[in-house]
Amino acid sequence: MSDSQLEKLIFLDIDGVVHKLNSGTHMHWEQCMKDPTFFLPELVARVLAIVGATGAGIVISSAWRRDFRVDQFNEVFDGKVVGVNGHFGGDFKEYKKGQIRYKECLTYIASNKLPTARWIAIDDQPKHYPGRNNIFITDASIGITEAIQDDCIRYLNR
Repeated sequence: MSDSQLEKLIFLDIDGVVHKLNSGTHMHWEQCMKDPTFFLPELVARVLAIVGATGAGIVISSAWRRDFRVDQFNEVFDGKVVGVNGHFGGDFKEYKKGQIRYKECLTYIASNKLPTARWIAIDDQPKHYPGRNNIFITDASIGITEAIQDDCIRYLNR
């Protein structure tokens, strides 16, 4: 992991970003990798375009982080995954308040001593984050669009 990958971070959700929610789910990594509708190449390419244009590292903030390892995600994201968010661990009442993933991002940044990191989050669920200009929300049935890709690049490179 290079220093530049820690200066800029992409907190990445999977479902609704690089996997359209209407295309089914799998419980085993092998099934995900064999299913051409799971990690959609054109959507993964958009995330990798952000990485390529900015030098950012990817931190998985999806619920998938609990079931799969960084090396498995790196099979999909060309070795650009630098970590996974920890689980905030709040009770269900805390979860219902929202913004759990935002808190997890802040915890990741603090625990990895990255106070100056420029970061974005790409997710399909606005309830996980406050409305801020570094949060990019996708339509779960479409995934990450070229417009969101371009906005992410502009934000990370400014």
